[in-house]
Amino acid sequence: MNRKKNEGKIQPDLFVDVLIEFYQEVLDKFTVISLDDSLLSRSIELILNRNLRTLGSLQLSVALSVFDLISEMKFIFVCADNKLIEAAKQEGLETLNPELD
Repeated sequence: MNRKKNEGKIQPDLFVDVLIEFYQEVLDKFTVISLDDSLLSRSIELILNRNLRTLGSLQLSVALSVFDLISEMKFIFVCADNKLIEAAKQEGLETLNPELD
């Protein structure tokens, strides 16, 4: 969203409203997961094997770990980065790109 604001695609006041709403939803509806050595190791593997950037590999590493824990539930990896979406598919995750789907 910050990039869209900086590119002039959304107005600064709308950006602030969206950011406030986002953080409220995160705090109310999501579990924040701390990075540990196993997540960092998996992230490095993803960088090497899938040619991902650091933050994308961390995001996918956490998603794969959560998927491993709740594989009996519906799990969709949501991301607007096409390269990261493709890597997630290659790792066996169902994906959704909110800018395309």
